[in-house]
Amino acid sequence: MINGEPATVLGVAPQAFRSWTPPVTARRRQAHSVPMQFMPSTWQAWRIDAFGQTGPPDIMNSLDAVPSSARTLRADGAAHGGASLSAAIFDYKHASWYVHEVLGLASEYAREYP
Repeated sequence: MINGEPATVLGVAPQAFRSWTPPVTARRRQAHSVPMQFMPSTWQAWRIDAFGQTGPPDIMNSLDAVPSSARTLRADGAAHGGASLSAAIFDYKHASWYVHEVLGLASEYAREYP
């Protein structure tokens, strides 16, 4: 668990994002060029400096980005599991295919690494 969220869900989110190819525009490229694919406004609202680091949270540092993602998912109700987890993932990225891919990959990881 990271910040109350299953590590498997947080661990597969970047992998699921890599399979998505957004329309290429300069703004999209900039907004989606970070480990957990935060939009700048979302990062500003939910960023956290984690794991005892000093200094401001760094959007390019997975040690900050992953716990910040967990914080976002937790605020959206992911800790309740089930449909709440699915809804929180959907809120993170408004795409049903992404929810299914993240949950499917997380399930595989959980089976492989109990």
